[in-house]
Amino acid sequence: MEKTILKITALAREIANSKDSERASENIDYIKSWLSRFQHERLIHLIVTVAFSLIAMGCVLYINVCFSIPLLILTAIFVVMSIAYIRHYYILENNVQKLYFLVDELEGLVKGKNDSE
Repeated sequence: MEKTILKITALAREIANSKDSERASENIDYIKSWLSRFQHERLIHLIVTVAFSLIAMGCVLYINVCFSIPLLILTAIFVVMSIAYIRHYYILENNVQKLYFLVDELEGLVKGKNDSE
């Protein structure tokens, strides 16, 4: 999903920078449909990230009470997974925000084209 969001963001940025209203009107629905998918992905990853982080924190707190090697390994796994999910969520969040801005620009190009006709 990371490669896809970067590809769609690059496409939207390229169209916005070219100021090509014809190309913007051809691709705006495509970009909006991907934006909708990314919003859903972002929500799911937020829920998973919070869950893994809470479990990791619970394991860290519990390991202080009842130390054991298997629990230490489990804690390490949850911490590593939390870091991976935070990184992925960070990329999703930032690129979705960029896409909001770029879609607004593309809609402005399309509206400007329609106003001039």
